[in-house]
Amino acid sequence: MSDIEDLLWRRQFLISSKPWESPANWQHSSVGPFQVYCHPELQLTRAISANPEIEGVLVGFALDPDFPGRSNHQILEQLITVGRSLESVVESLNGLTGRFVLLLKTPSDSFVFHDPCGLRSLFYATSRGDLYLASSPPVLMEAANLPDATRLQSYMKSDYVAQNIEHWIPSGTSLYEDMGHLVPNHYLRLSDTKQIRYWPTRNLGELPYGDLITESSQLLERIIRAGNARSTLSLSLTAGWDSRLLLAAAKTVSDQLNVYTLRYRNLNKRSADIRIPRQLCKALGLKHRVIDCQESPSDRFSQMYLRNNAAAHLNDWGFIAYGMRKEFPANMVALKGNCSEIARCFYYEDGIHPKAVDTQYLLSLIPGWDEIPFISNQVDRWRRETEQSAGDATVRMLDLFYWEHRMGGWQAQSQLEWDIAQEVFIPFNHRGLLTMLLSAPSERRCAPKFDLYHDMCQFLWPEVLEFPVNPPAVREAIKKRVKQVMRRFGLYEYAMKTRS
Repeated sequence: MSDIEDLLWRRQFLISSKPWESPANWQHSSVGPFQVYCHPELQLTRAISANPEIEGVLVGFALDPDFPGRSNHQILEQLITVGRSLESVVESLNGLTGRFVLLLKTPSDSFVFHDPCGLRSLFYATSRGDLYLASSPPVLMEAANLPDATRLQSYMKSDYVAQNIEHWIPSGTSLYEDMGHLVPNHYLRLSDTKQIRYWPTRNLGELPYGDLITESSQLLERIIRAGNARSTLSLSLTAGWDSRLLLAAAKTVSDQLNVYTLRYRNLNKRSADIRIPRQLCKALGLKHRVIDCQESPSDRFSQMYLRNNAAAHLNDWGFIAYGMRKEFPANMVALKGNCSEIARCFYYEDGIHPKAVDTQYLLSLIPGWDEIPFISNQVDRWRRETEQSAGDATVRMLDLFYWEHRMGGWQAQSQLEWDIAQEVFIPFNHRGLLTMLLSAPSERRCAPKFDLYHDMCQFLWPEVLEFPVNPPAVREAIKKRVKQVMRRFGLYEYAMKTRS
C-alpha cells in the first residue's frame, strides 16, 4: 500500500446484527441475520450446506496439515458438514492451524470459534439491542457507537503500565466496561453471548518419549509445509529455541524460505539475537536479512497506529511495526515461533509445578495486576471456572494460564497491532501439536536443557544445533540458577506470596 490512509484498520473485521457503513473498499457477506465486513487484505470465506440449514463464514485463514492442498473454502465446507454437532466441530478444529474466526449458524443457534490460541482476537458488545463482534475495540466502538470508558483511562495511568513497556491484560476482558473478549479454548454462543469452554475436557494421554519426538516433529513439519503451500513464508529467526525448532522443521522447504531478524530496542550486531541467526544462516546456505526497527515512526504512521488499536504500544511495538512496514515484503507471510512456550514451563522454569495455584499466585506472576480491579476480578473468575470445568484434564494450571492469557492476551494484542505491517502464521498454534508437547514429562520441557526441543531439532535437522541457543549473559545465568534453587526448596513460592 502506498498511502498511510490505506492502513486504517488493516486486516480487521466486524460482524454485526445491524448493517454498518463500512469503509468503501471492505468486503461484505452475511450469515443468517449477521452482516460480515472485512478489510480487503483479510481473507473472507462463506459456505452453506446443501440442506441449507447450516451456514458458515471464515474470517482469516485456516490450514489443515493432513490435507495441505485444501483451500479456506474446502476447510469451511468440511466444518459446516459436521456443524450439527459442536463436538464434531471441535474435533475438526483440533486438527487445524492458522489465524481465524469461525462463525457458524445452525438450526439451534449461532456460534463463534477462533484459532487455538485466539490470535485472531474477537471482542463483542451489545448496543441498543444489536450484537457486534469485531477484531478490535476501535472498530467495535465505531460501528456500535459506544461511549468512551473510564477503564481505559485509569489503566493507562496505572503504575503497571508505566513500569511495563509490553503491558497487557488477561483474555476474557477488555479495556471497556461493556465489551467482552473471547478466551482461547472457548466458543461464544450468540443467543446469550455466553462463553463455553470446550478444551481441555479429558486426559491428554501419553506417548513413549521416542514416539512423541517422532510424531510431534513430523506434525510440525507438515504444518509448515501446509503453510508453504498456501503462502510465501519468511521466518523470523532469533537465537531462541522456538524459531530454531521452526527452522529445523522447515528443512524440506528451506530452499523456498526467506529468513529475517528484527533489530529493535537496544539490539546491535554483536547481540546474540542478531549474530547467531546471521552465522547460522550462512552455515546452512540460507539468505538472511536484518530489518531495522529502531527508527522513530513518522507522525502520520503514529496517528494511524494509535487509531487502529486501544492502548497501543506505540513506543515499542509501534517502532517494530514501522520498521516492518518499510522493509518486510508485502507479498510474504511472517513465520513465527510464538505459542511454543506454552509447552516450555514458562511460569515454573525448573519443571516443578506448584501443588496449589490460587488467584493471588496467578496475579503475582505479573507484578502490578493485583492493583487493577478489573484484571484481578477476571483472573479470579478464570481460575475458579477453569478449576471447575477443566479439573479432570491433565493440563497444568500454569501452562493453561500461559496459553489462554499470555497468548490470548499479550501475543494476540501484539499481532493485532502488527496487522498494520504483516500477516503472521504461527505453526505452534495447533491444538493437536500443543496437546502432544504438553504430554511430555515436565522435566523434558523445562530449563535449562529443554530436552524436548533439542531432541526434535536433532530428529528434524541436526545441523541447526551447531550454534548455541540463547547463550546467557553471566548475570542472567546466575539469576536464573538462584531462582531454580529457590523453587526446588520451596522458597520461591514463599517469597512471591510474602511480596504480594
